[in-house]
Amino acid sequence: MNILPKKKWHVRTKENVARVRRDQKKAKEQEEAMIARAQLAEQEYKVNLLRQNAERVEMIHAAGKSGADDNNERFTSSEHVNLFADLETEYRKNLGGRNQEYELEKKKEQEEYEKKVGILQYLGQGSSELTKDFQEKPWYEKIPTKRESEFKKLENRPSAINMKRAESIPIMKKEHGKKDRKSRHKKCKKKRRHHDYSSLEILDLEEILKKQKLEKLRQERLDREAKEQQRVISLLTPSENSKEKKERNIAKYNSQFNPALARQNQIR
Repeated sequence: MNILPKKKWHVRTKENVARVRRDQKKAKEQEEAMIARAQLAEQEYKVNLLRQNAERVEMIHAAGKSGADDNNERFTSSEHVNLFADLETEYRKNLGGRNQEYELEKKKEQEEYEKKVGILQYLGQGSSELTKDFQEKPWYEKIPTKRESEFKKLENRPSAINMKRAESIPIMKKEHGKKDRKSRHKKCKKKRRHHDYSSLEILDLEEILKKQKLEKLRQERLDREAKEQQRVISLLTPSENSKEKKERNIAKYNSQFNPALARQNQIR
């Protein structure tokens, strides 16, 4: 199969085929290693179980004898003295259980696979609370240092300005107190004078405006009618100028090509 070099996405290219085979080989090796570890763990569990059963049988046989005989045998036996026999028995009992490290590794691998596939998802997954420490915040949650300094300056400014304004307010009140009283007195007098005939003036102004508007509309109508009448007259009674224009627009023929028709070009 001939595949163009630009079609690198094609399934049958040599690179893609080699990549697939390499991935298959790697997956097979991982599976074989996992099976071998499982078999080893199962074998250890069975061996420990057999040892535990054997120890139980020995303990049952030894329980029939008296404590005195056990002490005499312990001192008279040719074997060496074992001071940590009790600890060894407890350790052997614990070996009878499952392999905890293998179980943790298996659980971790299962969780990673489920996360990749999308089956397992925790609440708040991918957030800053889980991925990072609580003390470290992302850049969009931090306040820039320049703005902090600007805010501090703005907080300090109004205090000085307010102090200056508070000092200048009583002086301004004293200066403008007399002026305000005089201006109020004058305004009251003017209102009393103009209160009686202000309403009549408003009514007169409204009537005048209405009349002016009507006159303007009437004049516009008369102008339109005059223009329309003049246009009708010009259409019905053609003038001499229009006749002259028509005579000028008569087509002239060349005497070289059609001499019979060119006679009309002569001035009569």
